[in-house]
Amino acid sequence: MIIKSLKRKNVATVPSGYSGQERRFAQSVSEELDTLSGRRGNVIDRAVTFRDLLSTGVLRSSKGILGNGTEVIGPNEDGDGAGGGATQLPTKPDNFNATGGFGVIFLEWTLPEYVGHDYVEIFRLRKNNPTDPTPTLAQAQAVGVYTRYYGDLMRFTDTNVGNQENWYYWIRAVNIDGVTGPFESSAGVNATTALDYIFVSGLIDSILDDDINSLGLNTTLGAIDSTLTSVTNINNAQQAKYAVKIDNNGHVSGFGLLSTANDSTPTSSFVVAADRFAIAAPFNSSAADVTAVGTNIPFKVFTTATNVGGVSVPAGVYIQDAFIHNAQITTALIRDAAITSAKINDLSADKITSGNITIDNSNNIAIRQGKSFFNGTASGFFLGNLNGAGVFNLGDGTNFVKFDGTNLEVTGASITEASIGTLKIQGEAVTAPRSTGGSVSTTFGGTNREICNIPFTMPAIGAGQSAGVMVLGTVNCFSSNSTGTSVRIKIFKDNTQIGSIGMTWASDGVSGCALGKTTQGSGGSATYRLKASCDNNNGGSSTKAGTISGTLLILVGKK
Repeated sequence: MIIKSLKRKNVATVPSGYSGQERRFAQSVSEELDTLSGRRGNVIDRAVTFRDLLSTGVLRSSKGILGNGTEVIGPNEDGDGAGGGATQLPTKPDNFNATGGFGVIFLEWTLPEYVGHDYVEIFRLRKNNPTDPTPTLAQAQAVGVYTRYYGDLMRFTDTNVGNQENWYYWIRAVNIDGVTGPFESSAGVNATTALDYIFVSGLIDSILDDDINSLGLNTTLGAIDSTLTSVTNINNAQQAKYAVKIDNNGHVSGFGLLSTANDSTPTSSFVVAADRFAIAAPFNSSAADVTAVGTNIPFKVFTTATNVGGVSVPAGVYIQDAFIHNAQITTALIRDAAITSAKINDLSADKITSGNITIDNSNNIAIRQGKSFFNGTASGFFLGNLNGAGVFNLGDGTNFVKFDGTNLEVTGASITEASIGTLKIQGEAVTAPRSTGGSVSTTFGGTNREICNIPFTMPAIGAGQSAGVMVLGTVNCFSSNSTGTSVRIKIFKDNTQIGSIGMTWASDGVSGCALGKTTQGSGGSATYRLKASCDNNNGGSSTKAGTISGTLLILVGKK
């Protein structure tokens, strides 16, 4: 017996904002769930479900336990893409790409369709140093499968990565029989995670602290309230520094240039200690706008928060125009952005508009392809909002499934098997059966005895339609009396008989049914009755003591 792998959704990725102990805990939980679901490690280590036991024949189920029964995955029933048929060999993945982000690496690929697809295996290896040999596929296979992807989007986000780590990846498809396909390539793809600002910023701060201490910009000049000083110091070519600082009642500011040896290699630092720092265009007396320095200040730095004209200005760097070739941003607030290509791990937005997607806070939501609006007849789909109601339209102008928020319209449908509680076609052309039951114990003779009845009001009939009523009555007759007689089952509409059947009723009982048909106008009401009587048409007794139980069923048809 083979336990066939079942499709399972991806475990949610560890949020990139997690760090330290909480990130390690979340990763350990994610890895354990991946192992139990069969997406990581050896497939024999995954958890076994009741579906696995049912599919292998270890257990058998009854519909009474599982409702509609269990759908066992067979070799011709599962798989994405090319429809039914015998399971095929897995195809080779294409267009495999890896992109590094902050604490994540995005993987994406395409997979040609084949019958019986189950999942995609992902292998990976890390290149620890730039000078290390490039990892190989053989090495990755020796380590084992990193994870298994069961989704249909052919995208995977690896969050089990660190800062500036270089990882290599390889993928291949596996069908429901456990047969593996070819790898996308032996070289694989690789990506490096982005530089983490918080980590690097801490290192930079420690270096700048040493420079500020060395320049003396964090010390006062004694009891002098306001002093300007310039210090130049060259110490045997091992260290040179130049600093200017101002001490205004203990508020020390200034700038300094320091050159010192770092592991026998000269390095330099330029430090400005000030509440505000700016780079401005120089004064130009020949310019049309002759003003002091400050007309054009493209770069401004506030090291401490301040208040300008009653407006609070937080500490930060303020740039009027920036031209950045490669930027790494931990958190960005962008008022207006034009982005050519974006890879986003987690997106939260008030409004999204693209060629095929429109989402905003004005109750205007649409996801579409082929159709530009809800009632479009072009081949495609439209899923969205129309007049405050959720709607969809799938298909073309001839064959489609359409829901306008109230009514579902289907054309060109072919249904092999359906289980429907109540079926209503336009104008209630078909109404689900209405039934009742009852029983009578007595001595039956020539007088009709009522078994049960159904009051019925005809639903509204559409223009150009006609309606008919079919009534079916079924009975079971029981008696300890061995005398044979004839029993007649009759169906009445109010007091008018519309159907009957006669049967011989002996000691062992008898069962039968009568069918009646009639018409009933729109909104009209009538009571349909099931009755029974005995006579001696067969030459026997004209009476019979016993019990007759019956069921009356009504079916309305319109056309």
